[in-house]
Amino acid sequence: MTLDPRLAVCAGFIDENARVADIGTDHGLLPISLVLSGRAKSVVAADIREGPLNSARENVRKYGLSDRIDLCLSDGLKNIPPDGITHIVAAGMGGETIVSIISCCDWAKNCVLVVQPMTRPEELRRYLYSAGWEITDEKAAVSGKFVYTAMKCVFTGKTTAATLRQVYAGKLDPCDENAKLYLKNKIASLEKSGRAKLNAGDVSGRQDMQAAAELAELLDP
Repeated sequence: MTLDPRLAVCAGFIDENARVADIGTDHGLLPISLVLSGRAKSVVAADIREGPLNSARENVRKYGLSDRIDLCLSDGLKNIPPDGITHIVAAGMGGETIVSIISCCDWAKNCVLVVQPMTRPEELRRYLYSAGWEITDEKAAVSGKFVYTAMKCVFTGKTTAATLRQVYAGKLDPCDENAKLYLKNKIASLEKSGRAKLNAGDVSGRQDMQAAAELAELLDP
């Protein structure tokens, strides 16, 4: 099974013999791939809507994996039993939505967290650092016309105020081609927003320009 590149990055962050909770599973393709590859022993595939969950159920049956993948109607992690779960995946949703899911679930701290924000990755990174999570790995993936990032995190309890580089670049490797593209796009976005703010008399534009400059240093140290 071929996964979308952003989901493939998430799959690569799952440790062997994992028991996974996949939040916002949509069609269930990630759980099916994880089980078929032998990376996951079992998966709880959850979605907030019946429609996607029914699609996932059909795909799970198609691959004969009903004994390995449980389907669960759940708003985030609210209806998922934590027993045995080692990894949580939250992919394909906004960074602010991922924050709301993780911040209200205390048992998530016992799991490896794999997140792939479609929007507001900076808000997600800022929360992770401030809430005691460590980003242990991060990779960018090109999907269609867009470049996304996915992060692997563990809870350490050590809180910190993230630096501008941590907020905007996380643990991306600037030598990786996809990461380079991600950072170049972010630099352009920050410079555009920074200029617009400064022209409007908003001094917060200086921070955008500073962040752009620091990311540029990563690409050309």
